[in-house]
Amino acid sequence: MVEDQSAHRSDPMELVDDRAIASALGVSLDEVRERIDRGGLFSIERQGEAGTRYPAFQAWPDTTGNRLEQVLSVLHDLDDPARYIFFVGRLNDLGGLNSAEVLVGHSTLPSAELDPVADEVLAMPAERRLRGVIAYARAFVIEASA
Repeated sequence: MVEDQSAHRSDPMELVDDRAIASALGVSLDEVRERIDRGGLFSIERQGEAGTRYPAFQAWPDTTGNRLEQVLSVLHDLDDPARYIFFVGRLNDLGGLNSAEVLVGHSTLPSAELDPVADEVLAMPAERRLRGVIAYARAFVIEASA
């Protein structure tokens, strides 16, 4: 799968439409729907806006495919808005990063707004960052179901 690097923008939480996510992933709209059905992507319905939106980070190289599916499989019992909150919520323990930034490996905030811990987290190898996000996802699901 060849991914469109133009989808790698400064904000991993940018919401894009189905055509944009399909293009960024290099797949058809049918494949996007199939990935939704099997839990490999998630979308957001925004009140007052027509159409489904997808957080852009789902098409970025450090996030797509099996990596994202591993995280979403932990979050499978949550609804899409809760999944979105999981990925966008800033975490003090990670120096102010959110889960999407940890997966992607860069922050959207100026470094002056982040704790030095954030630099250490972002410098970790991608697989270690993934394991951390999965561990946080497990804790998030437990807290959400309490």
